[in-house]
Amino acid sequence: MTAFEEQSTGFDDQPVAPPAKRAFPLWLLFCGGGCLLAVLAALVVAGLLFKQFQGFNDPDVQWPRIEERLSFDQRPEELNLLFGGGMMGVEMFTFEDSRGYAVIFQSFDISEADEARDQLFDPEFTGSIAGLGGRKDLQAGTIEIQGRVLDVLRFYQFEDEEAGEGGEGSPARAGVSALIDLTAPGDPGLFVVQVVRATHTSDPVPDEYLRELLAPFHVGPQR
Repeated sequence: MTAFEEQSTGFDDQPVAPPAKRAFPLWLLFCGGGCLLAVLAALVVAGLLFKQFQGFNDPDVQWPRIEERLSFDQRPEELNLLFGGGMMGVEMFTFEDSRGYAVIFQSFDISEADEARDQLFDPEFTGSIAGLGGRKDLQAGTIEIQGRVLDVLRFYQFEDEEAGEGGEGSPARAGVSALIDLTAPGDPGLFVVQVVRATHTSDPVPDEYLRELLAPFHVGPQR
């Protein structure tokens, strides 16, 4: 073996370090700017969704959000939180009421409030809150609670066209309903509560129940 071969063999025997991993994957660049933007957008959306819906069924997370719009003495024991959260100026908090109702609080910030109020409290509008199903037999009116006169819209909510013709849907999304505007005086946003009767009956939601439901909340001056 020549001296050159000996030197070559010794060189080949040296361990070769593996190529270092790149902190930024090159495929993001080679797939084009559109691909990179899509990935970044997905990461942003995922982060927003995680932030907005974190603790979606945790009462200690959701009740303080409600209290920001409607103060209360204590959390009503009859209301069991099912879901809470939102984004883009709209929040929804859904509860099961042990007295036989589904209760949905919904909050709209100033950018959404006027359009939402005009639509939701329009007795000619047959859509529904959160776009679930539709509404029929709408009747606009008022109700006095704690010395304050509030707008109320009564209707029958159904899940789809078939349910609207007499079919039955889930209690939280179909049934005799009442929608009340609870927005505090001077608040530029919109805060409403929709009550849906869990039993399939044509009897309207009683005023007595609505007053009992809202008794723990600071709705009006006469508490």
